[in-house]
Amino acid sequence: MPLSCSLCDTFALSGASNNTLACSACQGQVPANLLPLFLISGASGAGKSTLVRHLRPLLPDCLVVGGDLLVDIKNRDRNAFLKRWLLVAYANAQSGRPLVLAGVIEKAELEACPDRSLVGHIHSIVLSVGEDTRKERLKERPRWQKHSAEKLAVRIAEHVGLEMKLLKDADLVVNTEEQGVEQVGEVVASWIKKRVVLATPSMAPAG
Repeated sequence: MPLSCSLCDTFALSGASNNTLACSACQGQVPANLLPLFLISGASGAGKSTLVRHLRPLLPDCLVVGGDLLVDIKNRDRNAFLKRWLLVAYANAQSGRPLVLAGVIEKAELEACPDRSLVGHIHSIVLSVGEDTRKERLKERPRWQKHSAEKLAVRIAEHVGLEMKLLKDADLVVNTEEQGVEQVGEVVASWIKKRVVLATPSMAPAG
């Protein structure tokens, strides 16, 4: 999705690299902050929503949000959903704020998105939990309480399979069963802060 070029006022900016966007209309180069995107994923019951609430005060210089915020229930277009988040990440980066996005999103999905070049390195943090604990957590949710025991077992198995898939691309794995949410928050926040600092020197002034 081309962005508006500040040099020629044409929606022809794309192909970000080395903290610049290239305009296909005027051939100009527009400076841009391309910051890392931190993806917090995990199957249902891993503790993503709970962690987001604890991370916000720990990461005041980041935008920490849950992926469901931009879900369009009338249009379940996965590519459009991923594109919206990459645009949000890019927009916030122009103010020097990296995006920390929590949701059931695979790193490979974002890497394959046509607008992938709008962000810097994509870091994958996967929250993991044991099958029994996941089952107990999900049973507390109203919409899961409607499932029969058989249906619940099938859904749990699906989420176990999803977790195994997410773990393949994980840069950091945190077990939320072995630690409380405060401890998990400190571990994740510290890990993110170190990588934000490493990315900061390469930031270009926004155009």
